[in-house]
Amino acid sequence: MVTTITKEIVARIGHHIKIELESNQTTGYEWEFVTTHCPLVKMSAPVYRATTTDTTLLGSGGKTVFKGKPTEPGTATILFVYRQIDSKEPAQFLEVHLTVLPCDISTPPKVQKVVAATVGDTFKVKIPAHIGAVHGWEYAGDNNHVTVVKSEYRPAREVAPGAAGSGGSMVFKMKAVAPGLGSYLFVLKETPWDQTYAGRYLVQFDIAPRVEIVE
Repeated sequence: MVTTITKEIVARIGHHIKIELESNQTTGYEWEFVTTHCPLVKMSAPVYRATTTDTTLLGSGGKTVFKGKPTEPGTATILFVYRQIDSKEPAQFLEVHLTVLPCDISTPPKVQKVVAATVGDTFKVKIPAHIGAVHGWEYAGDNNHVTVVKSEYRPAREVAPGAAGSGGSMVFKMKAVAPGLGSYLFVLKETPWDQTYAGRYLVQFDIAPRVEIVE
């Protein structure tokens, strides 16, 4: 009889989640993440850690470690399956009930991107985004050194454009207008009028003056 184990995870935007599962690859079984297009979390490839350095020793177990980065606030159920490689028959399921909370605005955001440019240059800031999950990314205010020229959403190539919850990126085209050091904050809102943020993305820049060479 196939068993299903459940797990509750509460995470916050800006932090990571880690799931460790008992496994034994020497028997041909492995854990897989089988949920597709979950807008709340981006999972990395699993890493198997054997309890012994001799991974060919039959019966020696270990752990499969999954790490994920919360991307949108909300709730979702994600599924993992334990089965033999190239087999469709599951031996066990793990059902994770995931709750992702908005970022903690009481702490300063981390710098996500550093830009060095010259006055007159244009550059792009690309932020992971998911349509259909929240309102979207906005730039919070202007400053004297850079300005936003254009912004657009670009869906991921591997999913149908417009699919609910599909991944992609919000791309901001920016222009350096005055020399100096500074930063630019982008905020993720659940609704256009929301006063709280589901995420923050901080860009730090160093704008140099443009030197004209006169012969």
